[in-house]
Amino acid sequence: MKFYSEVTKEMYDTVEALQKAEKEVYSQSEKQEAIDEIMDLIKKSAELEKETLKLMKEFDAKYGFGACAKELLSKVNDIEPTPVKTRPESADNFITALDMFLKK
Repeated sequence: MKFYSEVTKEMYDTVEALQKAEKEVYSQSEKQEAIDEIMDLIKKSAELEKETLKLMKEFDAKYGFGACAKELLSKVNDIEPTPVKTRPESADNFITALDMFLKK
């Protein structure tokens, strides 16, 4: 006697073979559903990241470069905001500061 599976649309010699084939199909289906769910979350997080970066850019444009990061860090780490330098250090000062890490 042969057994037909509505799931795989194939014939099987035993009930066990039919059940095994259907279990594999269901397992693959569950796996695909889980992957699809994860992918949906990844897409949502990418959209949230875009929106977050847009708002951060607008905040910095309104309150000054780095203002958003400074404010966020003060809230997340519960630390006092530190003043942002208005101009970078010269390359000479930077190299001199690194010299102390070099072993002679």
